[in-house]
Amino acid sequence: MAKQYSCLCCGYQTLIQPPPGTWEICPVCFWEDAPDEWNWSSNRVSLKEAQRNFRNLGACEPDWVKDVRPPTPAERRPPAWQTLDEQEAAHRTLLIQRITDAFADVLREDGVSLHQARVIDDYGSAEEEAQARLLDTDTHWWEVPDEWIAEFYEILSFVDPKGFRYYIPAYMIWMLKHYDDTYSNTAGSTVYSFLSYPGLEDWQQQRFGLLNEAQAQAVCHFLKHMVWLGDDAVDAVAAQEALQQYWGQFCA
Repeated sequence: MAKQYSCLCCGYQTLIQPPPGTWEICPVCFWEDAPDEWNWSSNRVSLKEAQRNFRNLGACEPDWVKDVRPPTPAERRPPAWQTLDEQEAAHRTLLIQRITDAFADVLREDGVSLHQARVIDDYGSAEEEAQARLLDTDTHWWEVPDEWIAEFYEILSFVDPKGFRYYIPAYMIWMLKHYDDTYSNTAGSTVYSFLSYPGLEDWQQQRFGLLNEAQAQAVCHFLKHMVWLGDDAVDAVAAQEALQQYWGQFCA
């Protein structure tokens, strides 16, 4: 029997040539194996959305529900096959643990705090900064509420090096958990905080340079994960630029 290959959408071995780009239509989910996932002359949804549709509806798109058929025993999925969501979830779990371990001992010390950073952004007085700082009673970065991270999207631009080192693990982990279900600008600002901007190179280098090797490696792997997620989920272009500018050296 000739070798068959797994459909990228449903995983069943229905293709007679290795994907992608065969232009074969899988009879089990009706995904067309185009060379480009976003080829609008073919599939009208992303591969990730098609996989979710197949899980929930039994077809890659609602229009094809009546056209699909069950897989045959010979078309069974390979045991190790996973959807993009399953791959992402497994990698996300490992990445969150890497970040947690790398920043486990980090304290804010006398660094700029969350509410204080917003006052700085608003050109507040030293007295207003001191009052705002009292609102931040957390002792460890993992105690910062998710609601605050979603609301205080701009603070990574205004914290000092110690504040950056303290908050960035909380923001990265929030991003990993919520990039796909939030409208908060934090989703973008977290990635942008790792970029170097003209005229701010020295400032950014002070902040980046405070991270130790394990922490910089955690950032590098976080940015690589953002690139893997792609532009339909996050600003993968900005993440790739941050890797090229500085962080990529730490993933070697």
